[in-house]
Amino acid sequence: MNPNSAAKISTANEAGSSPHMTTWVVCVVAAIGVAVLAQYLSPAVTEWLRWEHTASFSQGWRPVTGHFVHLSATHGAFNIAAILLVWRLFLKDWQQGDVLLMALSIPLTGLLLFLADLHWYVGFSGVLHGWFLLGAVRVWHAQKIFAAALVLGLLLKLWFEPNNPFAASEAEMIGGPIAYVAHQLGVLAIVILLFFHFASIPLWDRVRR
Repeated sequence: MNPNSAAKISTANEAGSSPHMTTWVVCVVAAIGVAVLAQYLSPAVTEWLRWEHTASFSQGWRPVTGHFVHLSATHGAFNIAAILLVWRLFLKDWQQGDVLLMALSIPLTGLLLFLADLHWYVGFSGVLHGWFLLGAVRVWHAQKIFAAALVLGLLLKLWFEPNNPFAASEAEMIGGPIAYVAHQLGVLAIVILLFFHFASIPLWDRVRR
């Protein structure tokens, strides 16, 4: 390989996230956009794809598809903007294999929703809170104070949300009540995945880092 080409590749990798991560984000955003458009064209799509406590075991697609349908176009737009923000915030910190962790967190969050007292659920914000935690963990190596501040801010948000005085106005804006418990379960999903991820790394590799 040409040394100059290798240098360019190295610089490109340092300057931004991997092509796999970029492709993943584009696919997720596109999937949400298509789902919201389908809901607009046919409201029955929501009934068929949303997470439901009574139907999600027998109809196994719902723990996944429930994250992509939304209460309204506004709800979907907010989640797309938040996904792009999280991707951009941790642009230089995503690691190889994070796409897999992020992908696994989608069905896992859907399964953890059975722990909540919910009849149905739509939206990507639960998964997104878990992705934010993953990004904060990845920042830890280079910016420990910043990473700690991000995690603290996330924990405070999760603690404050159930008593959020603006919940009614937010629900009116997006077209329905916000299931704050899904945010907690999305974070729990990433915690579980990170536990198994780090447990699979040999002790020597962890010490050497």
